[in-house]
Amino acid sequence: MAKRTITSFNGGLFSSYLRGRPELEKYSSSLQDVSNYHLLPYGTLQNRAGTYYISNYETDNMRLITFQYNINQSYVIALFDNKIKIVDNDTMQATELVSPYTNEHIDKIQYMQVADTMYLVHPEVPPQKLIRKTGTSWDLTPCDFSKGPFLEYNLTDIELSTSATTGSVTVTASSAFFSTEHVGRTIEFKQVRTDNTTSATSASYSPWIKVKGKWSFSTRGAWTGSVKIYRRINGGAEQQFREYQASNDNNYSADGEETEDNVEMRVYGADSCTATLVVEDFFTYGVVKITGYTDDTHVTGDVLVDLDSTDPTQDWAYNAFSKDTGYPTAICLWNERLALGGTLQQPNVVFLSKIDEWENFQSSNSPYDAMKYKLNTSETIMWLEEQGDLVIGTSGNEYKLGQARRDEPLAGDNVQANKQGADGSTNIQPITAGDSLIFTTRDGKRVKAIAYSFEADKLKSKDLNALSGSEFVESGIKQAVYKQNPYSELYFVLNNGDIAVLTYDQEQNVFGWSMFHTNGKFKSACCLKHVDEDYVYFAVERTINGVTGIYIEKMLSRDFKDRKDWFFVDCGLSGYYSTPTNTVTGLDHLEGETVTIIADGGMHNDQVVVNGQITLNREYSVVHVGLKYQSYAQVMDIDSSDGRQSNQSSRKKQNKLYVKVKDTVGLESGASLDKLERIRIHGTSNIWLHNIQPVTDMVTINIDSAHTEEYAPYFVQSLPQAQEILGYSATVSIGG
Repeated sequence: MAKRTITSFNGGLFSSYLRGRPELEKYSSSLQDVSNYHLLPYGTLQNRAGTYYISNYETDNMRLITFQYNINQSYVIALFDNKIKIVDNDTMQATELVSPYTNEHIDKIQYMQVADTMYLVHPEVPPQKLIRKTGTSWDLTPCDFSKGPFLEYNLTDIELSTSATTGSVTVTASSAFFSTEHVGRTIEFKQVRTDNTTSATSASYSPWIKVKGKWSFSTRGAWTGSVKIYRRINGGAEQQFREYQASNDNNYSADGEETEDNVEMRVYGADSCTATLVVEDFFTYGVVKITGYTDDTHVTGDVLVDLDSTDPTQDWAYNAFSKDTGYPTAICLWNERLALGGTLQQPNVVFLSKIDEWENFQSSNSPYDAMKYKLNTSETIMWLEEQGDLVIGTSGNEYKLGQARRDEPLAGDNVQANKQGADGSTNIQPITAGDSLIFTTRDGKRVKAIAYSFEADKLKSKDLNALSGSEFVESGIKQAVYKQNPYSELYFVLNNGDIAVLTYDQEQNVFGWSMFHTNGKFKSACCLKHVDEDYVYFAVERTINGVTGIYIEKMLSRDFKDRKDWFFVDCGLSGYYSTPTNTVTGLDHLEGETVTIIADGGMHNDQVVVNGQITLNREYSVVHVGLKYQSYAQVMDIDSSDGRQSNQSSRKKQNKLYVKVKDTVGLESGASLDKLERIRIHGTSNIWLHNIQPVTDMVTINIDSAHTEEYAPYFVQSLPQAQEILGYSATVSIGG
């Protein structure tokens, strides 16, 4: 006779391929199967709370996205079927925005949000910008990427010229080139400056000169008076920019950098003084947007950034984002630049915007302006994320992009990307958890944590389902969501409609998997941060009263303050009545369904919803109504192996199980889910009594079994009541 020591559940799901390996450290604390339990970092199994109904739509897909304005103001963005709806404070707003994203698009959207603005990208749709004007007023508009980014410069013999340098122009090609498909696209013209210097040698104005990038100014001579620099934008009113005064013996030198477009400067000199302003960049970068097609050598357009001259040039480039060239797959914010990448025509190029101007990708030699970097790979960029440097996940590798020389700013001549790993990724945006980036590998079945390793001086990855295997995510991962508070959990929405939940605590080296199921299919999830707790929202496909649609639901907190608040039903609603009632209305979304009921904290017999309501057996003050779900967990094969000498092949007889529970009402156990026995942990088997109190104790389960080689019981909660299992032990007889 041997008694097994108390075992917790911090190992989570365990791969079937490792169930012959009892010597592994996490073997005894792992599970063969688990559903609808949180795996707490202490090793506790806690049945999940239910989901609260918000709204539903007759559509076959939906994507939920978090819009976190601040810790007190957050919204759920619901995208579906060319529409966007907004959930505010668990209420669906009346606002409905028209969206270019179909149900086929929404699962591959990536996004980046700061303050009131969210950028959304998809490889087949022009990038969009969702703007929160007020809590109830929103706009969705295409991003203005007319100032780039641009493709590589033309390598053909075709020259382009314009009829003017500003305003509305005609663009002429030296040979047949244009088509109607070019209307709406922009062209960047790289031109050699006709003049990079302007001077005044008397008390008069010098000519205006276009200025972009670094400039320098100097005076020489023996002069008395005042010399001034004037500046204007887009040909508007001039303003005095600098002034220098001298009395026969002073001269000056100064420099600066101009970062805005369409800026011109000139100087006002003084007698006996030569005042000179020099622009260091010998190139200008003008931009024209095509507005109309004339023939294959002529189009009309509007000048967005002034050109230097009307001379023909071979140095021109089309904008990088279009229907033909594709749109970005990946997006993030890095060092105050908008980073985009992964287009159809340039799958391995990262585009970086101008600092603090996230829609300005115009070319320049300034380190503060836009730039692009081509990875040394043919693999497509799948995601981008900031982790000090810019971490890039492609379909085949992982890279880290940053300065080549750390003491100088990032620029076109000071940038490099180093390969960090070769796991490859899907296009699911990664999650930052602690110091790690969590991403999904290219097969959609493995989850990796990548973090900086001091010893290796590079990013190293760790397989987070090495012990759990990939059987439970065989259908593939389609979305990932991070809940940080009160426990660090990652929710992975699977293609088959399940959710895989990873409890992840990097500091304590805790990571274990569990599963969530419901009477339907999870299609999407998102998480909103609040002061007290983070809350996960789901889009669930359900068939109710013969009609299939998507239901938006919120998983409630498991930290119940009062037993009457216990909420263990899905797609449910709550009624708090100042005057007790026996009628619950407002259940139209569950019409025709058999619903489970929690009344004043106790059990009530199930009812069928008719005309949106149910009738209770008496009057109650607090009632929760929704769909039933079951929580269950199957432990590993129970034996007395100590890791050095296994008795897995020995015939064993299990006599008793000892289960430590906390704040629990209801416990069932058995060798299979269809052969369960309810354990009398309250001294009664009558589960309908409302005065049953939660139990925190060691519960003994007597097992009437013959000698077998394996015994792996289930622990189950079929009641809509709280259950927490802290651990278990068993007595085992060997032989016979």
